[in-house]
Formats: sequence, C-alpha cells, structure tokens
Amino acid sequence: MKNLALLRKQKKLTQKELAKNTGISASSIAMYETGERRPSLKKAKVLADYFEVTIEEIFFTNNIHDKRANPKQNCA
Repeated sequence: MKNLALLRKQKKLTQKELAKNTGISASSIAMYETGERRPSLKKAKVLADYFEVTIEEIFFTNNIHDKRANPKQNCA
C-alpha cells in the first residue's frame, strides 16, 4: 500500500527498522507496501497506532490526512 510506504519514508525508516519497532516482520511490511498481501486487522491496528493514523488512511485511501505524518502541512 502506497500510504504505508509513504508514512515509513516520512519517518525516515527502513522496512527493517519499522519491523523492529512494530514487531511485524520486514518481509510482511514489504508485501503490505507492494499490495502482495494485506495485514490482519491486529497488525493493521499496530501499524495505525504506530503512525498515529487510522487503518483506513493507511490501507484504503489515496492520501493521508494526519498532519503529523507530513510536517510540510503543519506550516500555515
């Protein structure tokens, strides 16, 4: 899923670092990012909580609305 990769990159994390921080394997994260697999609801919740966004924003929308994920949006 593009949003997962975007969130990860905005935090300047590698897939391996995200895996370590969330307890989800790096190979699973890679497959989620490419759309090869979808996470269980439990793992989706872990990722959403980690990035402080909703599950829908990571996996079901085309963009991310949480300003914490994109510091440029915080400038007014």
